[in-house]
Amino acid sequence: MRLLVHHLCAWMKAEARGLRDELESEFPRGRPHLIDALCYCDMNTTPDGTATNPVDRVNEIAGRYGPGSLIDKFIRRR
Repeated sequence: MRLLVHHLCAWMKAEARGLRDELESEFPRGRPHLIDALCYCDMNTTPDGTATNPVDRVNEIAGRYGPGSLIDKFIRRR
């Protein structure tokens, strides 16, 4: 669970809501190389498993939620 939380950069959303300390105490960061590897795979693969690139992947994710959505804001920051 910790790997998933940090791969999704949940700390950004938690920080925006004033909950970053609580998140990090519940799910300490741990192994950064595993988080980086999961992030790399996620940013280079579409939901159906097709190869992509980070720019197209970010646009695909943001497009599902709409411009200006919380997800759009954080995926671009991430």
